[in-house]
Amino acid sequence: MRNTEYSMLIKKIIFPLGMFVVIFGFTVDCRSEAGYSPHIPEKMNTENLRNRSEIQVATHQDSSEADSSKNISIQLSIPRRVENKAFAVGEHLVFEIAYKFIKAGTATMSIPDTQWVDGRPCYHVVTTARSNKFFDSLFKVRDRVETFIDMEGLFPWKFEKHIREGKYRTHRTIEYDQLNQRVIYNKKDTLAVPPFVQGVLSSFYYVRVLPLEVGKSLDIDNYGDGKMYPLKVMVHKKERVEVPAGTFNCIVVEPAIRGKGIFNQKGRMAIWLTDDDRRIPVLMKSKVAIGSIDVRLKSMKTKMK
Repeated sequence: MRNTEYSMLIKKIIFPLGMFVVIFGFTVDCRSEAGYSPHIPEKMNTENLRNRSEIQVATHQDSSEADSSKNISIQLSIPRRVENKAFAVGEHLVFEIAYKFIKAGTATMSIPDTQWVDGRPCYHVVTTARSNKFFDSLFKVRDRVETFIDMEGLFPWKFEKHIREGKYRTHRTIEYDQLNQRVIYNKKDTLAVPPFVQGVLSSFYYVRVLPLEVGKSLDIDNYGDGKMYPLKVMVHKKERVEVPAGTFNCIVVEPAIRGKGIFNQKGRMAIWLTDDDRRIPVLMKSKVAIGSIDVRLKSMKTKMK
């Protein structure tokens, strides 16, 4: 097999992690039960975060002007609080990426800490994809994607993508102006979006807190790379599967784009989420012309109260 053919195969093997975090984008109204109060990072004034119909965002410095010493206060209407029993700071998931019996690389999904973004307490979510040493010489992959998810509303405020795949390099940022229902792409392009719009990574974490019922589907709006991607997520069945991390009872879901977009409708993808409150992804299968590419959970560290 020629090097170009190897490269194409490796691209097909390594890319599923990116698809894994891109294909979800959920904008579904989800309110919590009374009394829910997520952990807020230290040094935050939580007094103004208690009103469900209107959240007064803490006063902070306007960092957009280096010479400005003004304090600004933002009034943000967030008519929901989303109950989260699925994930918390400290979660760290490690996956192996394989094509049939060939192990091509590893991927991680983690929540290392919480940070302030736009005056809001956020989960800092980081995902990585990395080819192994053998495939590095053919098609080296070193991807890192980050997002900052509001801890109470579970929608994004910021997204960063740093991609290194073969000779291809790109660094992109997206700012989610949830106040004015718009996104700012690479600090210049703007697009109007629905309230509480999700991003390509935050949406995956959002779906983990939603009720999933076999036989039903969810229609979702998702923003990524300058476009809105309407998705339909179908909940197919429950199934017990074995992966390197262990054996799990799961719910099987299949995401698909309603119309043209980033997901190729000619192929199919299925994702196994644990059938419990955590909804941990343990297996993904992406159909290709000559088989399927698997992303299997290898190890995990979770931390929930």
